[in-house]
Amino acid sequence: PMQTILQSLPQSVLFITNEDKALFAAVLAGTVDLLRSSGKDTSTRWQLFPKEAFYFARPLVFEAANTIQLSTLRLMLSGTVSMILAPRKIQGAVLQIFLQHLDGKVVQWLEGTSGKQQPQQTGVSADNDNVDDAPVNTIEDLKKAITEEISIFLGSNPQLASPIPSAKPVAQPVDTLLPEADVAVLHGVIAKMADTGSPQYTLFETRILRAVASVAISLIALGGSGLTTSAPATQATSSVGAASISSTAAAAEAALRGCGTVVMAQVREVGAIVASIVLQNWEVHRAHYVQIGLNQTE
Repeated sequence: PMQTILQSLPQSVLFITNEDKALFAAVLAGTVDLLRSSGKDTSTRWQLFPKEAFYFARPLVFEAANTIQLSTLRLMLSGTVSMILAPRKIQGAVLQIFLQHLDGKVVQWLEGTSGKQQPQQTGVSADNDNVDDAPVNTIEDLKKAITEEISIFLGSNPQLASPIPSAKPVAQPVDTLLPEADVAVLHGVIAKMADTGSPQYTLFETRILRAVASVAISLIALGGSGLTTSAPATQATSSVGAASISSTAAAAEAALRGCGTVVMAQVREVGAIVASIVLQNWEVHRAHYVQIGLNQTE
């Protein structure tokens, strides 16, 4: 929300007055909202795209929006699988390795890429690559492929096949390793992945967009240091207190951790893109934004 962004922005030479700061926050909030898919009609989503101000940023915005959507789907799946496997008391490092392995496969399937990843020396069975032999073209294919990946993982670690520890693990058929209730939950989430209007999608996308905004604010607090922009980085940095910079950076890291490790790199990248777009457009179109603000107050 814009109010949250406004409160999070430290004062700097980028916006000398409170009115400037409010306008800058509106530009930042509007840019982040361009990346949102939930609650929007796909047929009219880009009709109100600010062509004049964002003409050169258009490809970046589209790419970032696609990254947000893919990251949301990945986070939904990762969170669901983690929840399903939680009762099995799997060692945290082992579970994290498997989630990263599964995420790599999901990205392949969703992006339609081909080719097999090299087997990881991480306790995740190389037999998982057998799943690649079956094409993943539909939601039903995706349900089957993900379920098989989880079952193969549990099958390669028999002691994890049951939530109840056993001194003598009993081998189970692969297709019975996941209880029907867990399969139903998993398949229900996968079935709703394409529905950007669902509460589940909205929840995960909002979490990601908040992290994107936090990362952008932390970079803006540094004056855009390291970004492709001609904003006065040195001057802006010197005008912001060290405490403000530290607090915005801490907030960004906390928001990133809330997204989970599987999409953290992508969220950080999109946050940098947003910061760069906003800083560039503020520098070029600042007078235009100020005039819009004056018109609205008249």
